[in-house]
Amino acid sequence: MLSGCSSNRFASRDANATYVNTQLKIIPRSQEKIQAQSQCSRSFSLLQKLNTDKFSMYRNQFDEINDAYFFYKRNVDLMNKDSKELMASVLDSKLDMVCVRVDNASFVGIYGKMKKVMDL
Repeated sequence: MLSGCSSNRFASRDANATYVNTQLKIIPRSQEKIQAQSQCSRSFSLLQKLNTDKFSMYRNQFDEINDAYFFYKRNVDLMNKDSKELMASVLDSKLDMVCVRVDNASFVGIYGKMKKVMDL
């Protein structure tokens, strides 16, 4: 169900699309999810410029998901079928949820910047 990440949270922590792409490759994705992943990467990079606090918060959430994935990977042989399926499903859902949060935070950041211009 899950495929491996090429790096863990202690690898290079450059705040860019490469970082989030690494996080998003935890779980095999459909073509539709790959497109959403690409948008999430762009939004994450943009969020770094718009709101560093939110950026750090979501980066930590990606790290937590990644840590859970590595736990899964190290212990998958000890898990029964239901445990494997549950963990894969939760990781997939949480990854999608963080991406939605990142997309929303970048939209709100852009809107905030444009609101100043619109109010002129």
